[in-house]
Amino acid sequence: MKLNSTALAAILISISSFSAQATLNNLVYNGDFELTSNGVGQLGAITNATGWTSDYDATHFGFNFILDKNADKTGFASENTASKGTNIFMWGPQGSEGRFSDNGFKQSHNGGNFLGSDGAYANTKIWQNINNLVIGNKYTLTFEWAAGQFTDRTGETTSNWEVYFGNQAPVSTEIKSVGSKGFNDWSFKEFTFEAKNTTETLAFLAKGTPTGEPPFAMIDNISLVPVTPVPEPETYALMGLGLVALVARRRAKK
Repeated sequence: MKLNSTALAAILISISSFSAQATLNNLVYNGDFELTSNGVGQLGAITNATGWTSDYDATHFGFNFILDKNADKTGFASENTASKGTNIFMWGPQGSEGRFSDNGFKQSHNGGNFLGSDGAYANTKIWQNINNLVIGNKYTLTFEWAAGQFTDRTGETTSNWEVYFGNQAPVSTEIKSVGSKGFNDWSFKEFTFEAKNTTETLAFLAKGTPTGEPPFAMIDNISLVPVTPVPEPETYALMGLGLVALVARRRAKK
């Protein structure tokens, strides 16, 4: 079977198109929480993460914080009434003011900021609107998350994240258990959603137990990309024939 130059060009364009689809831009803005107004601290009170909104309930800002690798050393500030003007710390290998636990606490894989939320006190959603969606198309959400604890309490805790996409029922990560003064390492999670509207709200809510023993869920590297279409078998065959024709043509020229 011979393919003319026009057909061969069409095949190569198709191959290029499939490759481009695999590297589509992330639809989540500031999914790594690197863009902030004032570094680490409580969202809405001390700092803000560009693109994200932290809900506020009837009495105080939600216990959502921008953290970095020093969350166990220098901590992060809160403006809630009970701890106004003081820093909160996480149990970690370095600790601060005698707060020490060799629990393996570390930052996320990108090495920068990440978000942490109390799952049992003032737990409110963080969210942003995702635009330019195609109704009926599916989108893959990926992120990494970990679980730890504040240093002002001890005891076993559990943590997980609830994920909301538009008006669809929320989905949940697995539950991570954390021993007293402990840390449960970063792991990756993936969900798939179908767009019902051209704009959908993507939201995260930390959950945990027990109340009064601060369970702390962390999240980073949030990405939402369209599901890459899989070529039909006929397309694979056409691509293969095109490559064979290209090789044969080069040999003939030699």
